[in-house]
Amino acid sequence: MDASEIQRRCNNILHEFKSKTTWTDHFPGMAALSNCGCCARCALRFTNQKSMPLFQERIEVLEAIIEEIKKIVSPPTAMSDTEPSVETQAEGGPSSSSSSSSSSSSLATTTSESRLVCTACFNILADAGSKSFTEPFLDRMSHSGYEFHDYTLTLQLPVSTVVRQCALWYHLRSLFPGNTLYKSENPEQHVVDIKEAVKWILGPLISRRLNYSFKNGSDFKANLVYLHAESSTEHEFIEAANEGWNKKRRTKKGTPRHADSLANVSKALTLLPENLFCKYGVVPPQRVHALFTYNLTFNHESVYVAGRYNKYVRDLSQTPWLIDGELKSKDSVETLISQHIAPLFECDEARFSASGREDIDVRMLGSGRPFMLELINPHKIMFSREKYAEVEARINAHSDKIRVTRLQRIRKNQTNALKEGEETKRKTYKCCVWVDRPLTKADLDTLAQIKELEIDQKTPVRVLHRRSLATRRRTIYHITPEEVNGHFMFLTLSTQAGTYVKEFVHGDLGRTIPNVGTILGCKADILQLDVLEIEIDFPKQIDEPKPFSFSHSSSSSSSSSTSSSSSSSSTTQPSNMNIDSKPPSETAPS
Repeated sequence: MDASEIQRRCNNILHEFKSKTTWTDHFPGMAALSNCGCCARCALRFTNQKSMPLFQERIEVLEAIIEEIKKIVSPPTAMSDTEPSVETQAEGGPSSSSSSSSSSSSLATTTSESRLVCTACFNILADAGSKSFTEPFLDRMSHSGYEFHDYTLTLQLPVSTVVRQCALWYHLRSLFPGNTLYKSENPEQHVVDIKEAVKWILGPLISRRLNYSFKNGSDFKANLVYLHAESSTEHEFIEAANEGWNKKRRTKKGTPRHADSLANVSKALTLLPENLFCKYGVVPPQRVHALFTYNLTFNHESVYVAGRYNKYVRDLSQTPWLIDGELKSKDSVETLISQHIAPLFECDEARFSASGREDIDVRMLGSGRPFMLELINPHKIMFSREKYAEVEARINAHSDKIRVTRLQRIRKNQTNALKEGEETKRKTYKCCVWVDRPLTKADLDTLAQIKELEIDQKTPVRVLHRRSLATRRRTIYHITPEEVNGHFMFLTLSTQAGTYVKEFVHGDLGRTIPNVGTILGCKADILQLDVLEIEIDFPKQIDEPKPFSFSHSSSSSSSSSTSSSSSSSSTTQPSNMNIDSKPPSETAPS
């Protein structure tokens, strides 16, 4: 933009300003802020005129407008723009006469340089629309490596910006004591926030240049953190000025002081009277020499992938089995599933959760157990339903130990259904039971007549290391017994979610009452256990696309059942339970 165009636009905007008293009333204050070293956009901020097009105007035009305004008005000279206020020089203030003198001397030799750096924003706003800032910013954003539909921009400012905003506001109040524009002691509601102004400038640039849509609360965030080392300790005077503020600063050794956050400093300033601020602070704020620096990072909110899994073996834990930090088994349900999904999303971490868990020696049959993967900070998110079907088939082809169905992406608000169903839904089990005496028809009839049986279960001995000690009341809805031979029978049980079925059979040293042993008046133990069904419709059944087919890495009797992700659960069940000759030893929980 050449000089003539700058002047033309300056004249047009200034003409509009002069026609409105809402602007002309602010002219003296804008000139005074400029004399304090504020950039043109910060001078506009203190008018509290929330005009997005004006803030988006070229900085050269805005600077020309301020210069014209300074010609129109003669700012009060009761206070020099480089000297602290009388209150600041009071006893106890950091700007004594000697420090004021040295400051003035320093400014005298660097006036032209220091005027290039805004006293209020350190050129955060002055450079917001400049090529030196926007070109690297837009390049970084366009090459972030993330897939996203829309974005939101989060900003973090140096703490000193709110301190300096207060100092400039009090300076205006002292210059114009009778002006109602500055009657409020708190500037927060009367000054445009730097963050808001930056978004007004950058938002249209991002939309125009990158074709990205801004959305409040978007899952994809560009995080812009502004830094200014030169002024990083300017807020510390508040501790001396505001008794009790230091009590909030106590934190654990090595952790950042929470009281130094922008929010806490802003709150402390609202509680600090103006006279104490002027006594301990610097009014107007001293000019600075260093420009701002910034860090730009990106992150995406978690996405969630859900499905159901079957487990067909009795030596596979649900999650990695660690004892004293040592991995006890190579595979788990979690690893067999997540190793195919996490790399696809290029996420930082994958967190597995399920609606309950089966022990390592328990199979999960029927329609499977609902599970969910939370994928932390994913870089890739845009996958078709066919892609999920392909991943599902790949998981099933990789191992005959498990089978996955209904694999799909879900929304965050749908994840609650998984945990809600964990303790409220019914579950169906089938177990092989041994008793220490020959079974009779009366025993089978007794068990078959059980309806809505309430039992009290203390936390089982085998899980006390990971669950709190408590007594939990659970319901056995009904039992279907089936005699195998003299000492063995199958029991099919419908129970309340959260029931410890193994303990209901053998009693857990009297910690579950009643149990199968006490009901039949004999000693009972469980040999094998399968979960047949979990009555929770999660995730929702979806229309299956054309299935994919992969070859298994190793053959097994159940490999043919996992060749298609759309096969019904009835075709995937392994052979019936095996009857062992004696009760098994206790198997460690997963």
